[in-house]
Amino acid sequence: MRLTVRSLPVLLLIVAVLAPVPSIAQTAPVALSLALAREGRAVDAWEAWNRLPAGESRSRLGIEMAAVLGDMTRGIQIYEDLRSRTGTHEIEAVRQLALSVAAALPASIDAQTDGVLIVFACSAALRIDAAHAPCIKILEGLATDGPAGSRAIALYALADAGRRPFPALFKTYEATLGPQSRLLLAQRFTRLSAIERLALVQPLLTSQDVGVQYQTLLALGTIDHPGASLALSSFEPTMSPLRAARLVALAERGDTASLEQVATMVGVFDNTLKVPAGLALVRAGNPRGAIALNEVMASAVDIDRVRAAEAVASVNSESAQPVILEALTTGSPALRPLALQAAGVARLGAHREVYSKLASSDPQERALAVVAIADTGLSPAAETPAGPTPLP
Repeated sequence: MRLTVRSLPVLLLIVAVLAPVPSIAQTAPVALSLALAREGRAVDAWEAWNRLPAGESRSRLGIEMAAVLGDMTRGIQIYEDLRSRTGTHEIEAVRQLALSVAAALPASIDAQTDGVLIVFACSAALRIDAAHAPCIKILEGLATDGPAGSRAIALYALADAGRRPFPALFKTYEATLGPQSRLLLAQRFTRLSAIERLALVQPLLTSQDVGVQYQTLLALGTIDHPGASLALSSFEPTMSPLRAARLVALAERGDTASLEQVATMVGVFDNTLKVPAGLALVRAGNPRGAIALNEVMASAVDIDRVRAAEAVASVNSESAQPVILEALTTGSPALRPLALQAAGVARLGAHREVYSKLASSDPQERALAVVAIADTGLSPAAETPAGPTPLP
């Protein structure tokens, strides 16, 4: 065959077509493992991953693959291998698994009965990744078409993440909210504006239920807005428990006279009130606050101990961790939800007693583990507060 300049491009094209094309496995084994995982080909993906050289990079890839495949048991095992290699807790690796759990919850539980769990998990996921598309879609669906009990909570969860796709629904839903829902929204979704949180709870001061009034007064103490102080100052308590709750709430708001009174009375408060009172005193640098909180952390009532530990964790996470870990390891199943909530404040999301719950058979534990992992590192715990700190 005689080659000419004109025939050369044709020949090159034939050679290019017939030449062997390098496989993905030959050129990018790491990319192959992840691509197979994203296609749902778990067996092939893990076989490709097993052929990679051992090391930190392989472990990190394995965690990403486990998150894609929803394989929490394997993901946790790989994370523990990574921890043994690095010698450190790595919250970012655990967060990948948490995002996967949050996105998968609707497929494993009934939204009619556990819609609030789904909201809490996806709200936490958006604290980890504000653009997490699966949970944005889930929350938007619940806000518009979900069970009645979860619609408003989903709407406010989106707002807490800086998303307001359905602004007209706020007025509609707010009118239907019961007292406990209002308190829950104001206390959990702290990234809402202070004025929104105030608007949720202030109307409850006129409730005929003394218990609701009591909770509302304490909630107002945690809202950083002048209107909260005004509402507390103008409220006229009709009985001793409400007077005490109002006093503690004003102390939480930094009122000097109230702090002085709380310092003299904290020793006679019950444990429920002693916790916010002690925390207010610690933040003001009064040593009686640390004494009060340590007393409750040593209580014979396990719920009181965990609640006190959560409060302590907001100013000194290290001091609170032993109590919370004890509740997670040896406490009753009924205590775990409260302990997992406290674990996030105490920055324990990368601890085995927390992240292992991502693989729990209990959807509540899975959801609250996501919350604890999301809150770890995000809580405003001050490791060197202005005053004496509670000690374990």
